[in-house]
Amino acid sequence: MSTGSPKSGTEVIAQRVLQSAGLNPDSDISAQRLDLTKTVDGMKDGSIDAMFFSGGLPTPGTTDLFTTAKDKVRFLDLTDQLPAMRKVSPVYEAGTIPAATYGLPADAKTIVVPNVLLVRDDLDADLACVLTKALFDRKPQLEQANSAAKGITREDARKTDPVPLHRGAEHALTK
Repeated sequence: MSTGSPKSGTEVIAQRVLQSAGLNPDSDISAQRLDLTKTVDGMKDGSIDAMFFSGGLPTPGTTDLFTTAKDKVRFLDLTDQLPAMRKVSPVYEAGTIPAATYGLPADAKTIVVPNVLLVRDDLDADLACVLTKALFDRKPQLEQANSAAKGITREDARKTDPVPLHRGAEHALTK
């Protein structure tokens, strides 16, 4: 099983999902800490039985996997693990991978986690404000580049707990 690249967000989430299911990632599975390209190659050639990946939709590697091995792979519904995952962090939520994303017969239930833009606390507040404002002003262009940007909302932008929202971003979001 590939749990993602070492020290990646994918690896952190994989370990949390496994632990929430009562498994010890160090002893109960044979973890391979591989990047997405090597993981997809392993899934296609059968050297890897399962994989974790966290990223925006669609991801090229996952698209490749479903294009070349469509009848041999499927998503697993992990939402039963959500209550345990939320005990670790409240950021985890139930989500859906739309069927059209990877040419699936039906939507796939999953656990989602938001992406954040992190800056240093001492970043100039005006610059943080401009960056945040630009994110929302240019949202249509972001959506053209990646449809996942449709999910970016001002309300969700405030959900940064436990990391405090930068004062410049706060100012941009209250305008």
